[in-house]
Amino acid sequence: MTDYQSIYTNHYEGETYRFGVSYLREEPADHVADLYAEKYPSLDEQRRIIEQLAQEAQTLIIAEFIDRCGQSPAEEREGITDLFTFWHNTHPQVLFAASEDVLGFNTHDNFFVEAELMEGGPEVITTDR
Repeated sequence: MTDYQSIYTNHYEGETYRFGVSYLREEPADHVADLYAEKYPSLDEQRRIIEQLAQEAQTLIIAEFIDRCGQSPAEEREGITDLFTFWHNTHPQVLFAASEDVLGFNTHDNFFVEAELMEGGPEVITTDR
């Protein structure tokens, strides 16, 4: 049996068998946002939100993945492909994201991500900030 440890200092401290991962998104500094899109919260703010969500869900965050978005399609971005590899090899129960905006992929990304994650039927927990 694997003894998982939380990667966050501020974490759920009860007895639990739930483990999760955090998914953060970051646009390059020179990225021009879509007219209707909001800028993602900073990585530190996303972590703070996810720490709170994980405590409330009585879940330990055992890994974090940062998707450095930009113009590349999802299947070419290291952060998200590393998440999928980890997900399929480790099978955590929950994927945490800081907000619906962070999961608000363009159409191609959305279909790719759903196809990869549906295999394990993950629970996804987000907040509107």
